[in-house]
Amino acid sequence: VGLEVTDLFKISWACSTAPKKASLQFAGVAVNMSLISCGHKEEGKIFVGLPLKEKTELPVHVSGNFSLDPGRNNLHKESAWNDEIFAGPCVEAYLELMQSIKVHLESEQEERRLAWLKHGNIKHEEIFELGKNIQMLFPPMIQKQNIIYELFKNLYQKLEDKELIPCLAIETGFRQKKSQYLSKLRWISLKECIFVEEEKIYRDLS
Repeated sequence: VGLEVTDLFKISWACSTAPKKASLQFAGVAVNMSLISCGHKEEGKIFVGLPLKEKTELPVHVSGNFSLDPGRNNLHKESAWNDEIFAGPCVEAYLELMQSIKVHLESEQEERRLAWLKHGNIKHEEIFELGKNIQMLFPPMIQKQNIIYELFKNLYQKLEDKELIPCLAIETGFRQKKSQYLSKLRWISLKECIFVEEEKIYRDLS
């Protein structure tokens, strides 16, 4: 697994050997960091050297040595090779990318915390926006017939034990005999989350 940072993009790469062949499979995942800073939503594309015509429902771009259809405009349908790349190197690159963003934000949060300890209460709205923007990194629900379903399924399986999901936390303290608090992000795994069925709550309340 490797990581590359440009002025605008953060890119992670991963590779593995095909399970049934002595061939190298590799994939890269890239995120436009303005997605994090200002909530810009990226329309993810798939690249095999050049971008393909078909779009994905991902908030990131994906590149790899995928198998193409005869017209070389789209991925080969029902390809075990492509499924293996999506389930293996793609997932590993995606997780490494999210881990890198987490580390970057933890460093920023520590600087913010030190400023809070020195100067007292600071603006909290940014953390709420930041948390919402990070959530945009996670793929939406994808149907089984979708060509990138293996990435979606295996990524969320791996997230069960990875502390990469942001939630809001509060740190309290005292300064000049006055209480003060700092809103910040805390990171949890998928198995620690509680999922609320909003429609059921609304039905129960009505």
